[in-house]
Amino acid sequence: MQKQVLDDVAARRRNQQNKSVEGSTFYANKLFLMVNDPMRRRIIRALVNGGWKTALELGVGPGSRRHTVLKHFTVLSQAGILVRQENPKDARQPLYALSPTAAVCKAENSFTVDFGRGMIRFS
Repeated sequence: MQKQVLDDVAARRRNQQNKSVEGSTFYANKLFLMVNDPMRRRIIRALVNGGWKTALELGVGPGSRRHTVLKHFTVLSQAGILVRQENPKDARQPLYALSPTAAVCKAENSFTVDFGRGMIRFS
């Protein structure tokens, strides 16, 4: 089962490498710099299950300065890791999700996110 999932992830990565969408591809070095920060890893972990969430729903609001949190969301969005959407309920709190090009492979105690040009395993 896990081998099949990993094969599917590899196939998606090959397909993404063949497609070049402006602004959505980035290099592995840039990817590793993006996830080097613990706050950014926490954001990615919170979005792995899918769906759109606000910064407050991601649990990064309390105890964090708004400017710092927004900086992390902006950096991840510019790198193509996150996508942003206007919130129809509250325009002041945009919604965030993992990029649709990111493939998530869940294992028993960890998960791997394939961003097309690099894969990162979270445990």
